Amino acid sequence: MDKTVQENVNSLYEICDQADRLPMTPRSTYNTYRQALKTEIQGYIGYLLLHTDLNPKEAARFVQENFDFGATPENLKRLANEYTMKSNLKHYRLELLTNFIDLDNQMRKKNKGFSTPISQMMYLVLFQITDELFRSVSSISQETLDYTDGFLKKMQQYIISSLNFKTETQELDLKSCFTPSRGGANTPDEQDDDTEPDVKVETEVTETLEELLKTLDDLTGLKEVKKDVNTMINMVKMQQVRQQRGMKSLPMSLHMVFYGNPGTGKTTVARLVSKIYYRLGVLSKGHLIETDRAGLVGGYVGHTALKVKKLVKKALGGILFIDEAYTLTRSQNGEDFGQEAVDTLLKCMEDHRSDLIVIVAGYPDLMTQFISSNPGLQSRFNKYINFQDYKPDELLEIFEKMCKGQGYHLSAKARVRAKNDFERLYENRDENFANGRDVRNYFEKAVARQANRLAKNSRWTDEQLAGIEAADLSDDNSFEMPLSVSGTDPMMKPAPLSGSSVTKYTDSKQKSVPKTGRELSLGQRINIQEYVGKTLEIRLECDGVSGDIDLDGYAFMLASDGKVTNDKDLIFFGNERSADGAVYTEPEMLMDKPSVFILPKKVSSQYEKVSVCFSAYGDDSRLNFTMVKNPVIQVIADNKELFHIELKHLNQEKCLVGVELYKNKEIWKLKAVGAGYNGKLKALCESFGVEIE
Repeated sequence: MDKTVQENVNSLYEICDQADRLPMTPRSTYNTYRQALKTEIQGYIGYLLLHTDLNPKEAARFVQENFDFGATPENLKRLANEYTMKSNLKHYRLELLTNFIDLDNQMRKKNKGFSTPISQMMYLVLFQITDELFRSVSSISQETLDYTDGFLKKMQQYIISSLNFKTETQELDLKSCFTPSRGGANTPDEQDDDTEPDVKVETEVTETLEELLKTLDDLTGLKEVKKDVNTMINMVKMQQVRQQRGMKSLPMSLHMVFYGNPGTGKTTVARLVSKIYYRLGVLSKGHLIETDRAGLVGGYVGHTALKVKKLVKKALGGILFIDEAYTLTRSQNGEDFGQEAVDTLLKCMEDHRSDLIVIVAGYPDLMTQFISSNPGLQSRFNKYINFQDYKPDELLEIFEKMCKGQGYHLSAKARVRAKNDFERLYENRDENFANGRDVRNYFEKAVARQANRLAKNSRWTDEQLAGIEAADLSDDNSFEMPLSVSGTDPMMKPAPLSGSSVTKYTDSKQKSVPKTGRELSLGQRINIQEYVGKTLEIRLECDGVSGDIDLDGYAFMLASDGKVTNDKDLIFFGNERSADGAVYTEPEMLMDKPSVFILPKKVSSQYEKVSVCFSAYGDDSRLNFTMVKNPVIQVIADNKELFHIELKHLNQEKCLVGVELYKNKEIWKLKAVGAGYNGKLKALCESFGVEIE
């Protein structure tokens, strides 16, 4: 008899012994529950002989070989006749089963009892014995199947209706395990069945080995994972070559532990590995069966073993991927069959080691505890692959791939906004950080916001339908930035955040400032020392724009060589404040006129010049400053214009250098540049030493 069935019979014997020690005696003609169980099993098999066409000699041999009592066909039938009269078997009520139901009800009243009702356990044992009996005989008729299956189902209905409390049950279908035959029955291990709802199946392999390896290499990040997987692949290849040449080949265990936080690509890599091993000839099918605790653990003794074996059968020729595998050995209430799943799985891995790979996955610390909990796990799982959290630039790459894959693209500002969001997400990550899953949620929310934004209009271009803007990446029109400049600019109304060293600006759009200040000619230099203690706003003002064009302001913090020291010295909508806090720009949603704010006295001594630039861009490459009506640069302090520079000379330029603030012999000066830049913004940035994508 199958080891698991025998173990369950022995477990039931032990429970019978425990029940004998309780202050409740069995209402049975036998002295002990154990003795009653032995007789009940024989009586049940004898009852089947009386009502089916099972071969009596084969049934008697099955009893002799698998139980510690002798039996003949005649004895079984005689016992069945006696037991039928005593137990009312025709109503599916075995005497001991009725006693077990009473015992379950009494124990539950006392808030005690076994983790699984012993009446349910007895039903399972009888089902499993029937299963083993039918496997052992030479033939099974349809009538025998129908009768026995109906008998067992009605027995379980009797149990459920007789218990005074609810319990988890699953009706087992004997007929689904066997096909009527005259030359031997198909066993459950030979039957195909439908995929259970908690199991995912990946099957067909259509890609070539080269395509699969390229797909692996093209995955975002996962540098160490790719290295480890490629090492395993190379090991397999070399061992195959050695074997082909008659050389000794090392026995290899290909079972693996994938450990890492959620959303790090563990399932994706497992799927690829399964297909790659198929192409290498290691696996016969190359499919992936994905499951978790729910797909492996049953609700009562023995059910778990059946579920595990069924899943292993599905996975033969491929990979069985068990997510959150540590939950199998982490019972919260002690009433658990997870260990049974582990034991059965280990046995199956040994039985099918030539055509089955098992990958267990989960959180790093918990997976270490899981593997350490069982010597069998330690011996079979000796390859550990660490899936580290994605870095901010990798999260951004995943996001852009999602957008591209669904026919969307990011505007320049949206890309910078997304980059900043992922940097904050990574820096503030906790135990709930879900890597790629968080990116998926971020993408879906962005698409929803874009839909709401576009729904306000009645006509849309293809470009609009495909475009994700910065405004689509957040529901919040306010913005948080470090408070590192003393004093308050009159244009801002700071609202301190509790427990934080940031100020939240919630002002609406800027008000126009009349041109009442001094007009500067192009190239003119002036002394601004009297204004070094004020926050100067360098603003690009105009009378409107034609076309869908974006106007933006930038500041380059330049060293003595006229170059930035690092990328953070470029101040723009993606990096809104300099390290010293002296130069900053405002979020796009708060500013309808591009501006850069400078507090000269706070500019670090490492900088010799601050160059303020502006750009005019749109999705249409023909858009430039000719679309901007009457552009003018204003220098503003305390809501009053100090100076302005007319820009009537601009033509096809997309960028311009507006003004430069610099120190000359400790005196701050301003140069009115107003020079259009013929190159693209990228070239302008590179001229100041900033490398941009």
